[in-house]
Amino acid sequence: MIIDYEQPLRKLHDEFVPHVRSIGDAIQSLSPVYDRRTCKVSDWRAKNLLSLLATSQTVHLMDTSEILPCEYLSQETIERWIIYTMIVCPQQLIMNSKCMQLFEKALSSSFVHVLYRDELLLTHQYLHQNLDIYKSYRQLKLTELLNDTFKRAITEQPLYRRERRKYIRPQLKELALVFADQPALLGPKLLTAFTALSLARDEIVWLLRHGENFPVKLQKETNKKAAGTTRDDYSDRTFPEFLFYIEELRHLITIYSSVIKQYYIECLSTLDSNDLQSNIKNLNMSCTEDESILLTSFYNTITTLATSTSADLRALRLDWFRMQAYTSVTKKSSLSSISLSHNENFAQIMNSIAFHSKCVDDIETLLYETSDLSIFYFYLTQFDHLFSSCIYYPSQIRYAIAFPLICQHFINATHELCPEERQQIGDLSLKSSHAFIDEICKQIKSTVSEIANEYFLMNEQLLPKNAVISRLRKKAPAEQLSKKHSSSSKHEASTGQNGTSVKIPLPGDESRRSNRRDMTKTDKLMMVLNELCFSISYRKQITIWEHKFLPNEYLISHLENRFNKSLSEMVNYRPPAMEIAKPSELLSSVESYMDILTLVESHCQIDTTRIFNEVLLQQSQPLDSAGNETITSLYTHWFLEVLVKRITMGTIVYSPIRRSFVSIHQQDLTLPFDPEEYASFNELRALVELIKPYGCKYLCEMILYRCVQQINEIRKLTHSQRDLLNNLRINFDKPAQMKLYLKQLEHVDLLLQRVILIGVLLQLKSLIEDALEDVLCKRMPFLMVTLEHFYSQYKTTTFSNDPQHHLLINEMISSTGTSTIIDSTLCQALINQKNSMNNN
Repeated sequence: MIIDYEQPLRKLHDEFVPHVRSIGDAIQSLSPVYDRRTCKVSDWRAKNLLSLLATSQTVHLMDTSEILPCEYLSQETIERWIIYTMIVCPQQLIMNSKCMQLFEKALSSSFVHVLYRDELLLTHQYLHQNLDIYKSYRQLKLTELLNDTFKRAITEQPLYRRERRKYIRPQLKELALVFADQPALLGPKLLTAFTALSLARDEIVWLLRHGENFPVKLQKETNKKAAGTTRDDYSDRTFPEFLFYIEELRHLITIYSSVIKQYYIECLSTLDSNDLQSNIKNLNMSCTEDESILLTSFYNTITTLATSTSADLRALRLDWFRMQAYTSVTKKSSLSSISLSHNENFAQIMNSIAFHSKCVDDIETLLYETSDLSIFYFYLTQFDHLFSSCIYYPSQIRYAIAFPLICQHFINATHELCPEERQQIGDLSLKSSHAFIDEICKQIKSTVSEIANEYFLMNEQLLPKNAVISRLRKKAPAEQLSKKHSSSSKHEASTGQNGTSVKIPLPGDESRRSNRRDMTKTDKLMMVLNELCFSISYRKQITIWEHKFLPNEYLISHLENRFNKSLSEMVNYRPPAMEIAKPSELLSSVESYMDILTLVESHCQIDTTRIFNEVLLQQSQPLDSAGNETITSLYTHWFLEVLVKRITMGTIVYSPIRRSFVSIHQQDLTLPFDPEEYASFNELRALVELIKPYGCKYLCEMILYRCVQQINEIRKLTHSQRDLLNNLRINFDKPAQMKLYLKQLEHVDLLLQRVILIGVLLQLKSLIEDALEDVLCKRMPFLMVTLEHFYSQYKTTTFSNDPQHHLLINEMISSTGTSTIIDSTLCQALINQKNSMNNN
């Protein structure tokens, strides 16, 4: 058995000899269909193929065809039928000139044909290797035919296919726009939609397979000659746009399937039933009983369709298949007296009914037959490369969402005889979709970061320190010009070294432009952001293998992480240099970043308020959700470890008039920072805007914790000299003994330093609370007035004798920055310290 099939092609020749005539007739019948599919693009344009707007007067009429099931038949399938049948039945190439023409045309169209999935046959090469089998068919001149067709497939087809894609792409876009605006047209023009999907899918598959299987020898030769056909001829920059509009049409057909279903139910029950009734009467009445039953069943099924509750027409299509089997047999032993070849009108009507029935209850199968792209599962490397190029070209960015949508097709690559691969294919489709959506969100995140950098630069120009300098720079040349009286000197002052006018840029100059075509970097980034946002917000959810992906949630997650990271970067805290961003400048930068995120919200439907609440609330805590330091912790550390220590050195004092800590000397070079730029009321107010009441509470708690530490140290000092201090208290009226005891006191300076430090900490806490109160009074004045009225009533009325109640009320009031009788936080800290000491 194995020896018999050592040369499978020779064995197949022998086995197909009885079927040569039938196969020849079948292939010959493909001639009009294949000629229509492979005609010139100029003929398509002359006929306005796929265009609805060009024939707007008849756009409401239903598409009809004599060969309706073949209208959306894949060209790749037709070519496979021609190639493989003629390879095993070469006799037809000699006996039938039409078969020879079809075979030559199919060979000229492609140099690679699919066997199964990604298993391909290099047809010309394979036939060259098996020329010995065709020795008896010398009149075919097979060698010359193969060489000639291979040359045409390599040189002519890439250009021809490119022209086809140029024509089909705008037609797909037109169909998508028309059907989106007028969904009712999907009923009469559904065949046009399926034809467009089939043609587009053919181009994608052809480009994919030929680009992946470009002949290696030819590639080496073209590299040496630097001319001829190259691999670049099998790539298309607009490939993502093709995929996008295919998905758009599929989506429209799916969501408006109820419209399509209702349209074709009415079509079947009225138009098709009348045509079928009139045609049945013209049939030969000598049909068999089984055929009469089938004909009656056809008519009754479609007539009562409008009133029936179910619309399952699979039985009708199966009956039509049975009838074709009955009437297609030409032998004398056949029991049928009806021949479809002599009743073409009846066959056309039944084919139309079969198609219309699929439009009612099996629209998914039609979509699978015309636009399934599960082939990408077997070409994942090319698929990833296409996505990368899509992100690279600005004109194609908006179509990037097509790639995760196509991952929905991967599950169609499973085979019913191999169920175990379903899990693997499903997992890979989920993984690929996740990677594509994640990459689109990363691109949005990086674009937002670049726009933020541009905004920060423009915002920095508006800061008071920079705005004044820019005005002075502009004013200086004018003053110099006024001092010079000669025109020559004026000319020299207003021109540079190269004779060009010196223009000093000012904030806002970037908005003044004489030509809108001159795009700035910000304009380009905004355009890219707009395209990316369109892509990510194109679908609210993507369902793949019973899993739902929410692209907007991906985007929100990425923006939250980026915003959180940017806030930490904007603080710019460098402990060795004791540097940190001024709170007012940081607040300005944060507001600029928030403006950008609000801009993103205008492009795609995301909840920026949720992002602000999530991120800024984390920044009011010591650590964020990732365990990183926040604005609150960084500024708390800077105030306590840098500012307070510098204050204790004596070079910085508190000014009640300025309500700020100021330097004693105007220009103190020993200080790495100006205290007024960080500890003034305005700066602390900006800090309160950043860290919110929660952050202020944490900062005040840390300050009071330092106060408690100093109180504990003072207690230790007094405890170590308790007897001496007691003697001083008793003998306060005896100067001689007091002088003696005072000399025995130790660490007096240390005690004073700790007391001063406590005063500094409490004053800093008071400034922070005043800033918090001022912010809250402007943000929520009605609530603050209510709390103020409540506290005034509390001070004059006895609510309870329980001390805990008093602590809770004072804590509530002090959390708004209002000064209270009792500092509940300090009291609680002292109580906790006392309890810990008692336990020890």
